[in-house]
Amino acid sequence: MAYADLAGMPLTRHWIVDYELVGIADRDGAAFVGRLLNLPRRYARARGGSFAAVWVREVGKRNGAHVHIAMHWPRGWKIGYLTRRWIKTAGGQYHKGVSRIRPVGGSLNCAWTSPDLYRLNLERLGNYLTKGSDSAVAAELGLDLLKPGGAIIGKRWGRTQNLRAAMQS
Repeated sequence: MAYADLAGMPLTRHWIVDYELVGIADRDGAAFVGRLLNLPRRYARARGGSFAAVWVREVGKRNGAHVHIAMHWPRGWKIGYLTRRWIKTAGGQYHKGVSRIRPVGGSLNCAWTSPDLYRLNLERLGNYLTKGSDSAVAAELGLDLLKPGGAIIGKRWGRTQNLRAAMQS
């Protein structure tokens, strides 16, 4: 997640989509996430902005199959009403409560106005997203939050191509 910051695309939002509740089966979850993430990427690109994301799929007792998306969205841009359209376009049946977005660090500008607070909160988010890690991996990485992420069919996590490129340079 630090690569996003180094690439000039801080992950300023945490978006959770309960895709099982919008009618997407877990076996189709990775494909749904791919379609879903393509929409904000296209939206941002068409307006001269950039988009980046890291995502993790989980299955929970309360909200079933869902995805956590740590995402970069251009500074000053609003996103709220767009998520409903994106969920529908990606194949889900949107209804109230299936999508939540929170700013990383408590405000949308935290990465720029309070970088230390932002980094602390981004580290917490990263720890939260990796809570389903194998215990040996968690010990090696120093992760202090472990919790089962549920059985997932298909790809559990991913990142946008522009972050993959940033990691390799």
